[in-house]
Amino acid sequence: MGSTSDNESRTTYLTQLKWRIIANYDGLPRCSSQTQYFPEDIFSLSTDEVFIDCGAFDGDTIKIFLSKTESFFARIVAIEPDPINFKRLSMFVQKLPERIKGKISLLQKAVGSHEGKLRFTSSGTDGSKFSRNGNIEVDSVILNNILNNLGPTIIKMDIEGAEFDALLGARDIIVNSKPILAICVYHKQDHLWQIPKLIKSLSDQYQLFLRPHDDEGWELVCYAMPVQRMKN
Repeated sequence: MGSTSDNESRTTYLTQLKWRIIANYDGLPRCSSQTQYFPEDIFSLSTDEVFIDCGAFDGDTIKIFLSKTESFFARIVAIEPDPINFKRLSMFVQKLPERIKGKISLLQKAVGSHEGKLRFTSSGTDGSKFSRNGNIEVDSVILNNILNNLGPTIIKMDIEGAEFDALLGARDIIVNSKPILAICVYHKQDHLWQIPKLIKSLSDQYQLFLRPHDDEGWELVCYAMPVQRMKN
């Protein structure tokens, strides 16, 4: 996966490879004790974060973000294509205090490498995803276009296998703004190495970390840290 930045990441990567190749479940590492998407051992949040939540679901990650920042931040852009999830997300944000919800933008879109209409399976769960046989059509947008001049500081992606294409659509933002990236790499087998390779190809200013989350460690996240945001 390129150069990982600590022993925990290297161990996690090797055990994930063994699991994929020889189904060695026993060797999988335990779930990280750190908060998913905001691991305190890798970076600290500031009061001027511009957080882009791709795959915002019902606002669950935003809730954690607000707790971690004590609701002091610059901007949140929450992107969720599933209409059922988006309704729940909107209801969650609507209940927030005015000073908070006034800084949150909601987009009922999918993110990818091209703009246009795509088939999508809407299930009202965190497993909604692009599918050739999807039951609805959704608009797909490119992050480079919709985040122009916003200057994101953190981009999270949990979009059920569309992460690689979405990163391609964020190429200019990654090169120019160098945000922290928290990208799920467990939805497709080759994302374990293809996504880190892509990030490193876009900028050599990132250090890579790999952390397993969820109760059994299935939710594997690649954290790409710009040098200036590294925790001492």
